[in-house]
Amino acid sequence: MQTTLDDSFSLLGAGKLSLRSYLAQANLDHFGSASELWLIKESSHQLSYLTHNFFRFFGKFPPPVAERFIKELHDPALGPVLDPMMGSGTTLIEALRLGRASIGIDINPIFRIVAKAKTTFIERPDVLKVLDRLRMFRSSDESLWKDFVPKDRNLDHWFFCETQHQLAKLRYYIEIQSQEEKVDESIITLLKAAYASLIRQASRASRGMGRMFFDPAITPPDPFSLFERKINEMTARISQLKNLSPKPIVPDQGSAKNTGLRSNSAGLVICHPPYFNLYRYSSIYRYELLWLGYDPKEIRKYEVKEGFKMGKAEKVEFYVKDMLDVLSELHRVLASRCYCVLMIGDAIIKDERVCTTSILLNSLKHGDFRVEKIIVRVPKYTEASYAASQRRSKSKVGVKLPDHLVLLRKM
Repeated sequence: MQTTLDDSFSLLGAGKLSLRSYLAQANLDHFGSASELWLIKESSHQLSYLTHNFFRFFGKFPPPVAERFIKELHDPALGPVLDPMMGSGTTLIEALRLGRASIGIDINPIFRIVAKAKTTFIERPDVLKVLDRLRMFRSSDESLWKDFVPKDRNLDHWFFCETQHQLAKLRYYIEIQSQEEKVDESIITLLKAAYASLIRQASRASRGMGRMFFDPAITPPDPFSLFERKINEMTARISQLKNLSPKPIVPDQGSAKNTGLRSNSAGLVICHPPYFNLYRYSSIYRYELLWLGYDPKEIRKYEVKEGFKMGKAEKVEFYVKDMLDVLSELHRVLASRCYCVLMIGDAIIKDERVCTTSILLNSLKHGDFRVEKIIVRVPKYTEASYAASQRRSKSKVGVKLPDHLVLLRKM
């Protein structure tokens, strides 16, 4: 991927800024480290090669970030690439593409399913045979699948009644019928990933934003058609994985605070945590979790306290405390002198900036990590500007805050 280096950029409401003035504004100018400005110009569509587009992930980690740092900072002899908050698995795909061993961890089971599906080669004819059997299952008896509709008081608000029935049939087939048919586990994982990816499309929520907003104009979809289309898209992409190795490891347990990995075993860590006051993923993907039989409340217990929708700047201390626990664990598993790349962002609450990055870096335990470089990454295309464009004039749409890529080196 092509990147452009420059020494100035524009932010909405702040005009043209030099890198030096921006770092001062973000309280990042006193760490004595190198700095760099990085502009990624590709659109989301241009970055959806291989299996990157399997699942609509809000707050997606850009593939060029993983690609660049795996190439520049990873020594395969020192251990695999570790992504302890892997989300939809972007880092794992890039590691696979570059022939590097990798491990992906996430507390959200939906993300583990998606990451496994995105990095596992399956023969296309094998999947299409299962799809043929599924078509015959559409007229199945209600007694089989009626208990597969999740219990949620707002379900009728977000899903048409007929849609609920169709989704329940699909879930029954994936979880029960496919097992009876002795479908290979990797194909079942792919079916679950496709199923998770269509839940938002099958709902009555607006399509373009992470948080769910009711759209009264949406008409009842056909989940089976959505599912079949998604499976066909996925199997076409998966064929490109055939000769790529080694396959990433995605444990069924573990979290960024407790990876379960050996000390000094990772050769590079790439960590993209939720940003303060932006997303709580157990809420954003609430219905994906419910429709696959998971309890969002259980997952929420272990998420980083990101201050979702609180609008209280003082809550940043809880976010920072959680992130310090994460960085302590990453320091433990990282091999000596290796790098942890932390992609993080600041927040704006009630028109006031919360310098989350600076607060966290200033709180690091002395001697654990050294801040070697701070890269300010300015995206051209963001979900925030997309969502804003639905409600605001063009003059009020744009990037308010860039991302920060902090290169931390284990001492």
